[in-house]
Amino acid sequence: MKTITAVLILSALTPTCIAQGTVNFRNSVQFQTVDPSGLGRKIYDWNTGPLGGTQFVAELYAGTDAGSLVPLTSSISRFRSTTSANKGWWSIQTINGLANDAIVLPGWLPGQIGFLQVKAWDYSDSLTYEGANGKGPSIVFTYRVPSPGDPPFAFYMEGFQGFISGFYETPEPSVIVLAICGIGVCFWFAGESRAGASTPDKSGAIDLTVPIRRPPSAPPSVRPIPPIAPHSHRPLTLLPITDH
Repeated sequence: MKTITAVLILSALTPTCIAQGTVNFRNSVQFQTVDPSGLGRKIYDWNTGPLGGTQFVAELYAGTDAGSLVPLTSSISRFRSTTSANKGWWSIQTINGLANDAIVLPGWLPGQIGFLQVKAWDYSDSLTYEGANGKGPSIVFTYRVPSPGDPPFAFYMEGFQGFISGFYETPEPSVIVLAICGIGVCFWFAGESRAGASTPDKSGAIDLTVPIRRPPSAPPSVRPIPPIAPHSHRPLTLLPITDH
C-alpha cells in the first residue's frame, strides 16, 4: 500500500517538474514574424550602429505582469565582438558557457502568458543593469509558454523588438567634482580682480581714486574757489597808566 502511494505522489509531481516553462533567449534565430521596429531585432547604439563588444551583455527580465519583472541572471549573455559581422546580436551562450536556447522561467507553466523584457548594458561598468551608465531596455512584450512537445520556433521571443540606446554615455559628474570646479572658477575670478586693482604707492597708501570719464567735447567742470574774506583788525587802544 505504501509503495502504491509513493508511486502516485511521484506521478503527480513529475509532470509539474518536466513542464517547467522555458524560452529561447536568442535574437539571432529565424523568427516567424517581422520586427515592427524595422531593426531586425538587433540592438543598436546611437553613435556606432549595431552594438558590438564583449563588454556588453543582454539579460532577460520576466514577470506575471509588466510591473513585476525580475532579472533572470542565468540568461546573461555577451554581445559579439566589434570585429564580428553579426554585431547587434548577443551570443548563443551565457556568460557561464551554457546554451541560452532554453532559459527556465521559474513558476511558469505551459499555456501561461507572461511578460518579458530584454535589457542590455556595459558589464565592465556594472554587474547589474541598474548600476550601469550606458544601457538600454527593450519594450515589454508578452510570451505564451509552449508545451514541451511544441516545435522549436514556438519558444522564440516573437514579441521582442530591436531598440536603440546610448551605450557609450559617460557618467554624470558627482557633486564633489562640481564643487571643485565651482571653487576653481571663484579663485580664477578673484585672481582677475586682484590683477586689475590699484597697487599701493611707496608710502603704503592705496589709491582708491576712480577716474571720471567725460566726453571729449565737454570741458572739465571747475568749481571756483570762493575768496577768502580778509580778517578785520580793530584799532589798538592805549590805556593810561595810573599810579596807585
